[in-house]
Amino acid sequence: MFRNFLLSAAMTLVATVTFAAPVFPPVEIEDLNERTVALPAGLPGKATVVFLAYSRAHQADVENWIASMRGTMEFVQIPVLGRGAGLMRGMINGGMRDGMNNPDLQGRTFNFYQSASTLNDPLEVANDSVVQVFVVLRSGEVVWSTAGQVSQAGLDGLVAAYNGANR
Repeated sequence: MFRNFLLSAAMTLVATVTFAAPVFPPVEIEDLNERTVALPAGLPGKATVVFLAYSRAHQADVENWIASMRGTMEFVQIPVLGRGAGLMRGMINGGMRDGMNNPDLQGRTFNFYQSASTLNDPLEVANDSVVQVFVVLRSGEVVWSTAGQVSQAGLDGLVAAYNGANR
C-alpha cells in the first residue's frame, strides 16, 4: 500500500513539473546611437533575430548570419562585453560607432556591460565560446535558437521560425 502511495505521488510530481523555456530577460540598454531601449519589449519586430557575441572574433560570424538574411528580417546584435568593460564604455562605444558609420546598424547594436550570466542564464546559453542566435518575441519568449557559424540548416531553421512567429 505504501509502495502504491509513493508511486502515485511520484507520478503526480512528474506530471506537474513544468520546464521553463528560454526567455530573453528584461534589460534597459543603450544602442550605439545613444538611445536607451527596454528589451525585449523594444525589439524592432514582432519577432526579432537576436545575436549575442562574446568576443571580437564572433563579429565575422554575426556579419555572415546578417548577410545570409539578405535584409528580410528584423535583427539586433548584442556584444556581451561584461562589467569590467563598462569602465571604458565611452571609448568602446565611440570606436564601434566610428567603425560602423551606418546609423541603422548602430541603432541595432547594443553593447551589454553587465555580467554575461544576466543574459545567459535565462536564455539557457551553455557555451559562450560561439555566437548565439535567437528568434525572440517582444514578450521575451524565445521561439528558436542555435549557436555557431551560419549553415544552410541553421538558416533554414531561422527563416522558418522567424516567418512562423510573424504570422
